[in-house]
Amino acid sequence: MFEESEKGGLEAEQKKLEFLLDSIMDQFLEDSEALSPCVDFLESQIGSVGIGSSEYIQKIAEMEGVLHALEGLREQRHDRRNDIKRNIDKKILTYLSDDDASIAGLSEVVGVFVRERQRAKLFLKMGITKKEAEEMKPAHLEGLMECLRLIEDSIQNTKPIGVGTTSQVFAITGKDEICIKVLNEKDAHNAPHEFQMLNDLDGHEVDGVRSPKPLKAYSGGDLNAVLMENFDATEMTHVLDGGVALPDQFDLDAFEGSLKAYVDSLHEMGVAHGTIAPRNVMIDRKTGLPRIVDFGNAAREKEVDQNMWDILVSKDSAGVQQCISGLRKLVE
Repeated sequence: MFEESEKGGLEAEQKKLEFLLDSIMDQFLEDSEALSPCVDFLESQIGSVGIGSSEYIQKIAEMEGVLHALEGLREQRHDRRNDIKRNIDKKILTYLSDDDASIAGLSEVVGVFVRERQRAKLFLKMGITKKEAEEMKPAHLEGLMECLRLIEDSIQNTKPIGVGTTSQVFAITGKDEICIKVLNEKDAHNAPHEFQMLNDLDGHEVDGVRSPKPLKAYSGGDLNAVLMENFDATEMTHVLDGGVALPDQFDLDAFEGSLKAYVDSLHEMGVAHGTIAPRNVMIDRKTGLPRIVDFGNAAREKEVDQNMWDILVSKDSAGVQQCISGLRKLVE
């Protein structure tokens, strides 16, 4: 048993540790990366140190140093802090209330901490609100987490299959039939717009020409992107620059007729693509027919004035002619 003086000093150190942990939770979600050193520190340093030992006092001092570094980053508390605190606070207080307990028990708390942080980062990245998270079924949540893991692996570990001025497109690892278009920060607002445009056109096909099937839009978080069907097709620019050969089934007359028919059908539906060009027209590897992508700048006739609508329709027509002219020079 501890002497009274030792016990009093120990209680003071326990309160200090409790304050430090509570302060770290305040920081949680406000800056996830800044929290990492604290989590790592708890896991690797404090786990084997007993309360009351000289090593324990030293670790407390080291934790104060970590906290001091965090204080410059602290912002206004986020309401999600209370959700996390509710899950782990009782466990922390249980360990802290027993004079004879070992700090090793905190490793379990750290495990909870890490899992909760992963969930929170998922919600933040995917723009999921607190209310949506609370109503989400576990199976749905696990599906989203697996989807995010695949997306992050694709973005971080693979080369983009398409690069534009406002975005990059990546094939999803292990699922070549799906791709994700990741928008630059300044064009992040286009993700919901493009998803809705593609959704409106889902199922619309003219002479074998269509746009990709949309699957999901991510907006409002760290990830602003559109998950969609990945065509088995080649970007026309790669064909025109000689990097990729035309498919054996390619027929210029059929290609021209179907491309014009599809773009005309969009205009009849009150939709203008706005940026028809070789970079946004693909050639299907099996059929040799067009595939139209990138509806980020598309517009509806009812949402623009007549002058702008006429300009967009004219741009689409000019874009079609640019594509056909380039292909004609290539095959003749």
